[in-house]
Amino acid sequence: KMQSWKKNWYPKENVAMEMPKMDMSKLEAASGKEFDKEFLAMMTKHHQDGIKMMNASMPKLQHKEAKSLAEKGVKKQTAEIEQMEKLQSAIQ
Repeated sequence: KMQSWKKNWYPKENVAMEMPKMDMSKLEAASGKEFDKEFLAMMTKHHQDGIKMMNASMPKLQHKEAKSLAEKGVKKQTAEIEQMEKLQSAIQ
């Protein structure tokens, strides 16, 4: 969806759309419950960073579709963080 918007809204601009790389070394070294804990911790951080980006972007977004997507993304990722935190707490 976002690639399509970029192409339609800014066809002449060459704007990179990449996510920052995540350090996977802890996840690759883990197994069992430690893998689950590390996965949940990494995804929680990933979502927190996404929420920061969306919140910082919303006042500057010019297209209502993009702003709506950001608003929905904040709500969805906030709910997913709560779920991941519950899961992480349940892992003994």
